[in-house]
Amino acid sequence: MTSEQQQLLREKRESIVKQHVESENRHDVNATIDTFHAPRYEVMPMGIVHDGGQAVGELLSGIFN
Repeated sequence: MTSEQQQLLREKRESIVKQHVESENRHDVNATIDTFHAPRYEVMPMGIVHDGGQAVGELLSGIFN
């Protein structure tokens, strides 16, 4: 991969992360889920996995309310 390709990939990743954080800050469940390639949250201290759009949506809705 060329340095230009690496830079473009980095910029794309940073853009997605910013969109994700901004949508979480707005408590916009659907926009947050849309930032995932495959929606999944792992709550490591509790050993809980929320896998898939519906499961992640339910988690976020509970957190945001």
